[in-house]
Amino acid sequence: MAVALARPGECAYLLEGLLAPRKGVRPVEARHRKLLAAACLEHATELDPGVRARVHRYTRDLLRPTSLAGARALGWIGAIVLEMLPDPAHVSDTEAHQLAVTATSVADDRAIGYLSRLRDRASWQVRSQLAGAWRHYDTDRYADEIIAHLDPTELEFPVSSLEELHALLRLGGRPCVQITGQLTPAQLVDGLVPESLTYLWLTHAPADERMHWLGAFLRLRTLQVPREAHVTAVPEGVHVIHE
Repeated sequence: MAVALARPGECAYLLEGLLAPRKGVRPVEARHRKLLAAACLEHATELDPGVRARVHRYTRDLLRPTSLAGARALGWIGAIVLEMLPDPAHVSDTEAHQLAVTATSVADDRAIGYLSRLRDRASWQVRSQLAGAWRHYDTDRYADEIIAHLDPTELEFPVSSLEELHALLRLGGRPCVQITGQLTPAQLVDGLVPESLTYLWLTHAPADERMHWLGAFLRLRTLQVPREAHVTAVPEGVHVIHE
């Protein structure tokens, strides 16, 4: 708030103060001060480019996550973190997964551009992280720029809303779909693609446990439902998993 309200000179003074070394400050505190400076950049209405460059320089190495916990923790900095994360083109799959975790922690459509640079990874962990973040972004843009490019091999595509279901339909459907939203059987029959669906995961126990409507999906082989769901009238040939 102070940075957002400060005049350019005052803003520069505050940020320089956060970056400056201080006697007696523990390394972890110094790191937090630098990360706070990075978080403040997004709120500075006017700032000397030289000060902005110094903040970037001081925080560049700090914003390379080295663990999943650290990757998630960086999300609090906000969308400005996307400018400071390393280029994912030449990192290992482990590092790419950590970068995907950080970027998907930023619930801002500006993250889509960075995430699009990870969408062609073969790593299941990276693909799963990207697929699971769909609900945080503009539905159609994320579908076109991320979901449409993910290799569907052994990957469940989560659907949390009718809008996402329609977007997935527009993309031709996917073999494995995880329904995380409260959608009706009629909506699922209209929105899922019979020619592609082989695995359906309902994360909520259905209000109507009669599953005869699954007969519309002739290629469906597996239905996963919550442990407490007692489904009936499941079409022949569909294996039911309770988890």
